[in-house]
Amino acid sequence: MGRLLYLRRIIAVGLGFSVFGTGALTLGLLIFPALILVVRNADRCRHVVRSLIRVTFRGFLGILRALGVIKLVIPEMSKLDTLKGTFIICNHPTLIDVVILMAYLKNVQCVVKKEL
Repeated sequence: MGRLLYLRRIIAVGLGFSVFGTGALTLGLLIFPALILVVRNADRCRHVVRSLIRVTFRGFLGILRALGVIKLVIPEMSKLDTLKGTFIICNHPTLIDVVILMAYLKNVQCVVKKEL
């Protein structure tokens, strides 16, 4: 039984990576270039892109939850949106923390080591 659960988890994680990669390619090659052509105002375009990233990352996290890959409990994440000029430092080696923060914070910029 343990082996079957392990296999299920491997498949679910692989599917999650596939969804992430497909979504990144679709956004990067189709959606974002189209937005740059359609939305002429740079500030408006930046806002639309950040909103789209937030929505797609939330969708991705929802898929990971549905697949049983992660269990995510965020009781008071909305309180972080009121912070200005604040650093949030994460140390998780898989960068899922960046996806979670960008999914739930409205105006966020991420700095990530180039090696990752």
